[in-house]
Amino acid sequence: MRPTVGQILYDGLDTRYEARKIKSMIGVVPQHFNFDLDLTVGDNMRLHARLYHVEKRVREKRILNILEQMDLAERMEDNARTLSGGQKRKLLIARALLHQPKILFLDEPTVALDPQARHQTWKIIADLERQGRTIILTTHYIEEAEMLCKRVAFLKNGQILVHDSPEALITRCGQYVGLGKGHFPQDFFYVEEKARIWCAAGEGRRYKKTSLEDVFLYFTTSAVKPLPLGMGI
Repeated sequence: MRPTVGQILYDGLDTRYEARKIKSMIGVVPQHFNFDLDLTVGDNMRLHARLYHVEKRVREKRILNILEQMDLAERMEDNARTLSGGQKRKLLIARALLHQPKILFLDEPTVALDPQARHQTWKIIADLERQGRTIILTTHYIEEAEMLCKRVAFLKNGQILVHDSPEALITRCGQYVGLGKGHFPQDFFYVEEKARIWCAAGEGRRYKKTSLEDVFLYFTTSAVKPLPLGMGI
């Protein structure tokens, strides 16, 4: 899609003029499974490799190496339809890495996964980040963003409200959150010190360490104005 306003740059390349080259730099893991369920795991990977012009002489070795990293090597000749939900998610990530992209987009990578598969996916994402890849993650699981991301942006109605590191965002609100009389965001209040919590909360009210989810609720339920269009992250 061509931008309606402004420009999008990847490593100095403009999407309006270098679209094909930029696509070769990007890997995408969609929220929904979009590989061919009637093909084997290996054939799904081979199809993707050919679409991205991965050289034949390195294709099979790279496929095997990536599937081994994802614990899917033993399922290479199995029909993709027979994989569990967690294994299908791993196949999506493996396929996205096959052409060795510099930038990886993950759209709700752990949605509908059981806790074990979710933690396995988190480990894979953390390992990829340590390898030096740039990862852009969209998620509704705020604890996921707090644990995995170095920078976080909160969006509301398609506009960025605020962006910073998780630690800095928490500091901006306060290290502790009091729950007020109820458990709804409008009842929360944020302070830096426990002693101030006791004074403000009164008898019978609770407090806890501020989490990134508390910060998200603060920014999305208050009258915080979105950042100007085009403001970078």
